[in-house]
This record gives sequence, C-alpha cells and structure tokens, in this order.
Amino acid sequence: MIARWSAGRTFRRAGSSRGQCGVGERGAGTALTATLLLCLCAAMVVGVWIAGWVDSIHRARSAADLAALAGAQAHAKDGEACATARSAASRNGAALESCNVQGGRRDFLVTVEVRLELRPVVGGVRRQAVEKAVAGSLQRDSSASPQAATPKTVTGRS
Repeated sequence: MIARWSAGRTFRRAGSSRGQCGVGERGAGTALTATLLLCLCAAMVVGVWIAGWVDSIHRARSAADLAALAGAQAHAKDGEACATARSAASRNGAALESCNVQGGRRDFLVTVEVRLELRPVVGGVRRQAVEKAVAGSLQRDSSASPQAATPKTVTGRS
C-alpha cells in the first residue's frame, strides 16, 4: 500500500511487506548474476575446447584418408606407396605412424595410421589423435586384420 505526500514522495505504510528486502539480502542479485556469468563463460571455454578437439580428430581422419589414397595411387603406378603416404600426411599436418602394403600391383591394400596433435592443448588430457585408413582394390577380409600378413611394413615417425 503506497500513500503519497503532497511533495510527491512515496512511503510505505507500516505492516506492508511488499518491496522490502531483508538486511542480509542486499547485493544478492549482483552476486547471483556474477556467478551465472562466470558459469556461462566457463561453459563457453569448455565448448571451444571440445569443438577444437573434434576438429582435430576430423583433420586426422582426413589426413589418414588422403595419405592412404595417395599411397594407393603411387602403388598402382609402380611408385613407393609408403613414401608418398608419408609426404601426403605431412602436407596435411600429420605424422605417418605406420604404412602397410598388402597384395601385388593390381590387387592391393594400403593401410596407413597417422598421428595429429590435438588443439587446443590442455594439460591432463589426451594430446594426440590417431586415425587409420585403408585404400586399394583388394577386398578386405573382415575376419582378419589387414596388418596380419603384410609383405612390407614401414613404421616410425617422419
């Protein structure tokens, strides 16, 4: 209940509790708003980290696919499949971890594994993404790994 004085000032009548705040509640809205903004900023930072990691994993997958395709194309043209795959991986920002060629010149499989640094780097979590890719004309046996009987294996970092 609000009554007006003639000077235009308002006052509350005794016993009216509407609009009054307790002594310990002053500034609680500011503290709550600041806490909510801090939580929102933290959630945004975590979201950016996760988006960066997902992007890094996709880039590693693409680098592995491109390296396998480049190696397969080189092998089909009587070239060095693993050297070409290593070059393609490095051009895409990844390091070739392993390269396996299975089969002859006509029917073959080139299997590559690449490693790429996760961005952004955060302490205490996984720092590298590892992806595998296979290219070639030979049908893969689903019961056996393509790396089980490989006549040629190159491993190591470039």
